[in-house]
Amino acid sequence: MDVVKGPDKYKCIKLRFNKIINNTNTYNNKNILETISNAVIRTNKIAIKSYMLLRLWVLKKYESNTDIPKITKDVIRMSFNAVMISKGKKPKGDNALLLTELQNLYKSDINSTFENGIKLSTILNYYSTTILTSIENNIKNNFINYINRYIKSFFFVKYEKEITCKEFKKQLIKDINVIKKDLHENTIKCDNKYKEWLIENRNKIVPVFKGNNIYKLLNDNPQDFIKHMIYINKEIAKLGKKQYQFFPLQNNTVLKHVQIDTGALIELFATKVSEIKKDIDIAKAIIWTGIFNINQTIKNYVFDYTIITDGFSTALRFLHKDKVEEEKLKHKKKKEGRKKRNDRLRGLGKEDKLKEEELIKKESIELKNSIKLQKELTYKINKDKKEQEKKEKQEKASDKEKESSKDNTNEPIFKYEFPYIDDVSKEDLKGKHIFIDPGKRSLLTMVDDNNKYLNYTNSEYLNRTKRLIYAKKIENYKTVMGITIIERELVNFNSKSCIVEDFIKYIKKKLEVNNKILDRYNDIKFRKYKWYSYINKKRTEDNLLNTIENTYSKDHIIIIGDWSIGKQMANFISTPNLTLKRKLRERFTVYNIDEFRTSCINYKTEKKGDNLWLPSTNGKQYKKHSILTYKMENKRLGCINRDKNGCQNIKKLFISYMTSGTIPKVYRRDYILN
Repeated sequence: MDVVKGPDKYKCIKLRFNKIINNTNTYNNKNILETISNAVIRTNKIAIKSYMLLRLWVLKKYESNTDIPKITKDVIRMSFNAVMISKGKKPKGDNALLLTELQNLYKSDINSTFENGIKLSTILNYYSTTILTSIENNIKNNFINYINRYIKSFFFVKYEKEITCKEFKKQLIKDINVIKKDLHENTIKCDNKYKEWLIENRNKIVPVFKGNNIYKLLNDNPQDFIKHMIYINKEIAKLGKKQYQFFPLQNNTVLKHVQIDTGALIELFATKVSEIKKDIDIAKAIIWTGIFNINQTIKNYVFDYTIITDGFSTALRFLHKDKVEEEKLKHKKKKEGRKKRNDRLRGLGKEDKLKEEELIKKESIELKNSIKLQKELTYKINKDKKEQEKKEKQEKASDKEKESSKDNTNEPIFKYEFPYIDDVSKEDLKGKHIFIDPGKRSLLTMVDDNNKYLNYTNSEYLNRTKRLIYAKKIENYKTVMGITIIERELVNFNSKSCIVEDFIKYIKKKLEVNNKILDRYNDIKFRKYKWYSYINKKRTEDNLLNTIENTYSKDHIIIIGDWSIGKQMANFISTPNLTLKRKLRERFTVYNIDEFRTSCINYKTEKKGDNLWLPSTNGKQYKKHSILTYKMENKRLGCINRDKNGCQNIKKLFISYMTSGTIPKVYRRDYILN
């Protein structure tokens, strides 16, 4: 059974931008590098202001108790127009009203200086997708953490004196966890003394939703949570705790990458843009070969006539050959749609044209909603059908047949990016194995079937990637360029504030600072260091795979613990976890295993180990987290490295599952340790 996902739709090759420019570096008497670098700089300036404007617009809606409209690509494009010099075709209907509102807000509360957006419409269209994704991902990835932080902060402040008692604090944490679960699952199972608070505050913290799964709503309609994020953030501020960013901002002024395709190149380099765009397919080959020399290839992929660049480095985008016809059909439908629209508008007067455009827009929205509804309905029907078939099959099958059915199913449904060992047949798990315990200090501690160990530490990763070296170089260069001292002017302003007046003060100061430092950040050195960091990271990760392959073999199956850190730990530098797991998947078959208690239970005795305490020079004892102690058979005290113990436990669980179909009870989540 093949458990690997289908091929990625897109793949990229990343390289220096000057490596693909034609030998003359000119096209239509324009300097290629300068033209594209200028487009990148202007796009970033527009994006910085657009983020600020949208966040302020949302806050103003919240403050006035007005419903916060859904942020769409149209809304983002109007925010671009609001911060740019007004040129080109004017929007109509609702977009015209929105643009006026945003322009007035920008001029009154932000700035009177406008950016140059000439010949950037295609690039900005793609950037609107980037911003929308950024807004929604911020909600999806962080909302649950924000709820949890607020609930904990609220009750810890409320019972500030009482939590000095260890037993009270322990019970409070248990009660808080039940309250969190009530909010996540739309239940009311908390202790009676918290029920009144929960009923009063539930709809301020989370939206009203049906069923018992907030995660589905969070994934399907993340923007429904914006007003609740603002409320939580304001309450956290009242408690005197650190606020979070409910709405992303582009505060880092180092140039970001922008997407450039054929349409963008025509805008930037062609002289008769509208005429050429009428037959863009013919223009495509001419303009790309005229500007670039792109000879790079990827097996089973074709160049997609798209690059993503910051003016120094670039990513060439390739489309899988199986998706080429699908993309052609999509573009054909768009072209036909534009033609139908133009035919309907042709010959109409100004007022009739406006009415027809509104009607076309309404029909388009209805069609999209209808298609979406049909897809959801089809998915639900298929899902219900499969569940019913599975239920009927299980009712008829004996316990042995159920196990056999589980092992031989040809259509596994994976709930996770990396399938767990019990998601696949045992046949797929047979072979040579590497058992990995992931962690913070030791990123990957590995052992194979023959107990051969390999350890990959965080310090080794940092040393090979030169991450800290380049971070220091950037900081030193910022000091030399005079950037650091200017940026210190922002220390008394809060970009995370949800109070409109305070956020406006931040915007004005940030733009004042940006006027002084933006040109300095455009220095090529900042992008060079970013590029060098990327190259070293990729080289380091590839060398890691080579080391694993040379130590074991490329045929080994990886069984890795599903540990992940929920948030960045204090006093720890951020470390890769999912990144390395995805890298391992490039060469090896990777399966997750539930590593519950594998770190603390001794793999030999199946008893909970204690940390080793060692004396220090000042006479006090300190805890050695990396070493666990346990009682040996002769009753003497033994020691074992925590990570190696974790590896052996993972190996033990795997062997137990393969031989008996179960795991020892001490590692089960329903088993309570004494």
